Amino acid sequence: MPALDIVGKDFEIGKKFLPQLLLSADTVSNSFAVIKAFLEASGNAQESKGSIVICTVFGDIHDIGKNIVKAMLENYGYTVIDLGKNVPAEKVVETVLEKDIQLVGLSALMTTTVANMETTIKLLREELGKVGKNCKIMVGG
Repeated sequence: MPALDIVGKDFEIGKKFLPQLLLSADTVSNSFAVIKAFLEASGNAQESKGSIVICTVFGDIHDIGKNIVKAMLENYGYTVIDLGKNVPAEKVVETVLEKDIQLVGLSALMTTTVANMETTIKLLREELGKVGKNCKIMVGG
């Protein structure tokens, strides 16, 4: 995690650029996968702190931020259900209801797709309300 912090700071000051940021995120994801498999095989797997649904909203195919957040959450012991990118609101709602999710992360990078965040949030609140449930929602992009 400290290495990701360094890369992020270098990106902010213009010392590193998007290709290095992408490569770093991929490296961290691959590293976490190896570490997770090792821990599971050794019987020392970390107990999940809970499940989180994360995705890039419908109409948007940018997922670097989502992937970095996913890596961070997994590192801190959360089970992340990554629905991917260009995800319809109905798919988010379906997954949240099916798996009784308490936290949803939505990402959108393009200004034209930010409205799809609002659509997803409204549908999510509406459908959860029908069954007397609620969840927290975090947004970014």
